[in-house]
Amino acid sequence: MDNTKRHAYLIAVHKNQKQIENLLSLLDIEENDLYIHVDLKSTEVDMEALKAVVKKAGIFFVRRVSVLWGHITIVESTLIMLEAAVKNGPYSCYHLISGQDMPLMTAREINRFYDEEDQGINHVELCDEDWIETHARARIDYYKFSQDPKTVAQKINNFFRRCIRFVKKKTRTYAGGAAWFDIRHDLALKLLKNRDWIYKNTSNDLLPDESALQRVIVNLKLQDSCGPLMRYIDWNTVVEGRYPYVFCIQDFDRLISSGMHFARKFDVDIDAEIIEKISAYLREKEGTER
Repeated sequence: MDNTKRHAYLIAVHKNQKQIENLLSLLDIEENDLYIHVDLKSTEVDMEALKAVVKKAGIFFVRRVSVLWGHITIVESTLIMLEAAVKNGPYSCYHLISGQDMPLMTAREINRFYDEEDQGINHVELCDEDWIETHARARIDYYKFSQDPKTVAQKINNFFRRCIRFVKKKTRTYAGGAAWFDIRHDLALKLLKNRDWIYKNTSNDLLPDESALQRVIVNLKLQDSCGPLMRYIDWNTVVEGRYPYVFCIQDFDRLISSGMHFARKFDVDIDAEIIEKISAYLREKEGTER
């Protein structure tokens, strides 16, 4: 099959069944294949029900791992989805999103951007030097090797590994950015080719999902192939300790006018109305595209 005009959506999910079903329905067009990783710890995601929602797109469930916050397992789940998609590719673009994201444009509008308007560009967040100095270095250099060492042997092992890591810091790559991406086939292949390097060099970072992709890009000197991340994420508004901000109904206008392809985060248990309003807006818009 010629997949050069098809798109692979890699979707990491763990909760809110109806919200995931709604997201899949918005991406359900013939040009899309959906690759879904369900956190192994999740007990509320019904995969058969998700399959029933998807009528036009391809849908594939990948091998599951137990995903932990700030842990290499987040990267592992992404690489599992990417590997499954690449085996069925090549695709025009590989998009990583979560079950708590929402599209802000129709699926056809999003695909058209990558097929016609912006060919060949990888959309990845590469943070600036100020962020690297204030965040990335600390995350990469000093994060504990075992987050909860229980034995004397583990503590000794941690100490020596940290010493070695500190000595090697001058030759280390520092980079960071959001975990989410829209990348082309060539970069997808390079990420999978560098899978061993990723595990070896980022497994002990704090939040390796926010550095692994970027560190590979910098190592391979591929920064010029990257454009801005097409995600709308509000890191500045903090409500009840939630971070990043969970969008609510009053945010509709700023979301739709943002020019971004996806936004995060949304939670049906916090504000279902914004999810319903964006969905209705996109379905009406899709109807005028046909």
